[in-house]
Amino acid sequence: MKKFLSVILAAIMTVSVFAVSLIPAMAADSVNSPTATTATQKGPTIEVNGSPANSDVTYTKDNGKNSYSFNYVGGGSLLGWENNCKQLGLVEGVDYTAKQNADGSYTITLTSEKAQEYFNSNKLVVNALVDFNDNKKGPTLEVNGSPTDSDITYTQDKDNDYSFTFKYTGSGSLNGWTDNLNDLGLVEGVDYTAVQNADGTFTITFISAQAKEYWDNNEVVINAVVDLSNVTTKKNDSSKAPATGMSSSVLAGGVAVACAGVAVLAATKKKFSK
Repeated sequence: MKKFLSVILAAIMTVSVFAVSLIPAMAADSVNSPTATTATQKGPTIEVNGSPANSDVTYTKDNGKNSYSFNYVGGGSLLGWENNCKQLGLVEGVDYTAKQNADGSYTITLTSEKAQEYFNSNKLVVNALVDFNDNKKGPTLEVNGSPTDSDITYTQDKDNDYSFTFKYTGSGSLNGWTDNLNDLGLVEGVDYTAVQNADGTFTITFISAQAKEYWDNNEVVINAVVDLSNVTTKKNDSSKAPATGMSSSVLAGGVAVACAGVAVLAATKKKFSK
């Protein structure tokens, strides 16, 4: 009789161990996503200073036209833009037009089928020229009085080396701009001009030698006034299941089976120990 019960108990424990070991595999199967086919995205190759950088440049298409506007949203100071259209054999004014806008964005309009084909096949390259030199001439950039390296970009006017347009690229709602030029003793309209544009950008043009010297010596402060009251920080959800995706009910079932086998074994040992 003892031998028979030992065989039964061994079978129960084997099934219990197998059930527990099987649960992770079942859970993993339940959370695996079906295999997806990734299609090659049509569009240009985006670069910053000649290196691929898709996250630092965004672009939008003008509805109904083959016209695309590019915006630099990375760090540093945007100096300008370039493309490889001529290297592809395209003729400006015939196959395409390219324009750097006052706000620093860059618009390319494709006017021939050949140009559009290069665009769709990722052969057309749009490259943002950016100055990352920490010792460059320029202002201190701030948001609500605190220094920032990433929330404000600015571009230099192509026709005036001392005219700059600033753009806020951070979170929240931009309310306006301030500067310290009056505090430096400069007079607006005499030493400089400052204009807040309709698109929210801010353009300062330095006129006098004194104003230009302040710029060159990094004494100019440009501050973006931003409402951050609606900006929320995403919280971690500690109640989520572990990365295996195993549900508590499935795990509990496996543990219950194992515990049942242990209980039967304990009861049997107690019976035959009398």
